[in-house]
Amino acid sequence: MGLIKHMSTHFFQCSVICICLSWALPSPAKTQMLFVTPDNCKLIKGYSKHDLQGVAQAYKVPASKVNFVKAEWGRGPGGGPQCNMVFSTPSGPKSCAVFNILKDDFVFGQAVPIPGNTAICH
Repeated sequence: MGLIKHMSTHFFQCSVICICLSWALPSPAKTQMLFVTPDNCKLIKGYSKHDLQGVAQAYKVPASKVNFVKAEWGRGPGGGPQCNMVFSTPSGPKSCAVFNILKDDFVFGQAVPIPGNTAICH
């Protein structure tokens, strides 16, 4: 009986320590998908991992020659309003459609959500 009581007390103490640590330590950021709105578009501070390559493919330039500049609410190729990410390229700045806005430690846009696809830019 003494061994079971000792194990129960030990289990309880370990449980309390784990609960306290889970409250005290920061949890890893969980990625959230935000709606594509003018206000959320203004929050974008970066790009996703496939965007530079997707823009480079669209303009047939090396990805090393493409840089993210900013995000802005503007017009799409059809004239309708949309969130665009602006990239500098050897042929000048290009506005590319934002398909998703994601938030984890910071907010970033996705112009190319699927690896290997080409960005839709104008």
